[in-house]
Amino acid sequence: GGGARGERGRGGLRPARAARTLVRGWARLHRAVRGEFAGADRARVTLESWAEARYAGQAHELPLPAEPLATLADRFHARHEARYGFADRGREVVVVTLEARGALPVPDTRARRAPVRARAAARPRPATGTSRVWPREALAVGRALRGPVLLVDAGATCAVAAGWVARRHASGAVVLTRGGGR
Repeated sequence: GGGARGERGRGGLRPARAARTLVRGWARLHRAVRGEFAGADRARVTLESWAEARYAGQAHELPLPAEPLATLADRFHARHEARYGFADRGREVVVVTLEARGALPVPDTRARRAPVRARAAARPRPATGTSRVWPREALAVGRALRGPVLLVDAGATCAVAAGWVARRHASGAVVLTRGGGR
């Protein structure tokens, strides 16, 4: 436990109209996902419910947010029509997989000070031997960091070479581009 994100899923066919069964299934998954986080963090976890749904008898699913559950079948029909060019609104929609996703909120880092230059003995270095070290969580959404720079967090280090730019996406991912284009 203790990660910044967690996910659990459970398979089995359930009619989309079986709201009580679906809600109980997601509740179990939500408890399991929350349990993946450190005790002190569990109350701060934001949870999402997702469904992989298909028409009864069909072999392929479409993922979609489960909530609001009352409109799940209607939203599936709309997504199916957008993806495949048709919807069979008279056909039963079944949920093949329930998914629960949890994440801790991204801390607001705008007020933090810029990192100091540091010599990194065991990390990849640009040719000069000196690189800026920047905590990943301090990289604000949309902020661009030109390499050379090291982005560090508890689980990984990302070396951004000279000529490359790291930019934090709204999802929390770090996107690298050559020369700084979007």
